[in-house]
This record gives sequence, C-alpha cells and structure tokens, in this order.
Amino acid sequence: MVHRCPFCKNSFPYFYPIVSGDHISFHVQCPYCKSYERHRMQWLYYNQETDLFCSKSPISVLHCAPEEIFFLPFSHNKQIDYYPVDKWEGYTVCGQKMRDYVDLTSLPYEDHKFDYILCNHVLEHIPQEQLALSELKRVLKKNGIAFINVPIDNSLEETLEDPAINTDILRLKYYGQCDHVRKYGRDYQKHLEAAGFSVKCVTAQELFSYEDIYTYGLLPDDQIYCARA
Repeated sequence: MVHRCPFCKNSFPYFYPIVSGDHISFHVQCPYCKSYERHRMQWLYYNQETDLFCSKSPISVLHCAPEEIFFLPFSHNKQIDYYPVDKWEGYTVCGQKMRDYVDLTSLPYEDHKFDYILCNHVLEHIPQEQLALSELKRVLKKNGIAFINVPIDNSLEETLEDPAINTDILRLKYYGQCDHVRKYGRDYQKHLEAAGFSVKCVTAQELFSYEDIYTYGLLPDDQIYCARA
C-alpha cells in the first residue's frame, strides 16, 4: 500500500519524520506539501463533514494564526470571506500580510459575524484562555462552528497550569515549549464548555477506515473539537 496526501494529491512510500527538541516523531510530514497528520485530518474533515468548500452561498471564516498549508486554499476560494489574523504585527503567510492583526482576548468584530472559526494550536499560548474563548464565542454565528484544537497530553487527566512555571526553561520542561503557558490534558473539552460552547469531539478512528488512516498518515486517536455557540 502506498501513502497519499489529500492536500497535494501526491503518492509516495512513506511520510517524513520530524524532530522536535530531542524527540523524533516518525511518519508525520508529507514530503511534497509539508502537511502534518493533524492538517490532513482537518482537511479531510472540512471537505467531508462541512460546507467550507462547497457552500452555495458566501460564508465568513475567521482563521487565527493561519497555517500556511490552509492559507492558500481558503484565500483563493471566492465563496469565502476570509479573515486570516494574527497578534503579531507584520506576520505574513506565503508572503502575504494578515487581513487584521488582533488580540484574541479583544476582537474588533461585531457579534455573530463568522460562520466558521479555525483556531488550531493557539490557546496554549494565551494566558487569558477563558477571555479568548469568550470572544471567539461572541463573534461566532448562532449556527456556526468553531474548530478550536490544541495539543493534548492524554497522559494528563487535568490540564497542567501553574503560575510558578514562569520562565522559558520551566515552560520548556513542563509544557514542552518555552512559549506555552499550559499543557492541556484530557479535560480540555471542559475548558470549551466553561466558555459556553456546546462541544463535539471526533477522532480519526471514528471518522475514517483503517485503510484511510494508513493511506493518509493519520493518528487514530487524533481529535477535532467542534464547538457551537
């Protein structure tokens, strides 16, 4: 069996490994478009389970700290009123500036503006997590969906967040990155629900066959959190 990337449609014998610190993860990155497992799972989900790419009417999408792999497909889709945003002034993706530079804890948008919100691997960087979630909920339409995903350590029953872990060295040791302010555990869904979201969590093995998981290089236990206002 060969592997195939749903982004770039290329086929190949294996996905590349990646190195993070002193840890090597195998079978992760597409050798052509550089997508990771989570990107490919999200792409498949967006295409199969939502109307992000097949809506018959215009839709608005807020994309927080947009990943390069998603930026071009969304920005080139004429049906999508696309809002790629980041906190850091001057931050670019694919050589292009963001539509807005914003603070997620104080968004400059009216209530119920967006049909979809994409916010992947952002919350672990934000000290005022519940304020950011409250703002995301405020700007989401009543029938909209926010995909708010974070790295989760499934060995932790509860999220680790300690004010004493306040240096780069300590954050790297306990949170895994020096710019993370917490390490999420299996209670992550409760964080979303505390902000007032109705949450559905789906895993790759619930959505896809074993053959698809192998072919597309997915992690069976990888999760997508779908939050509704």
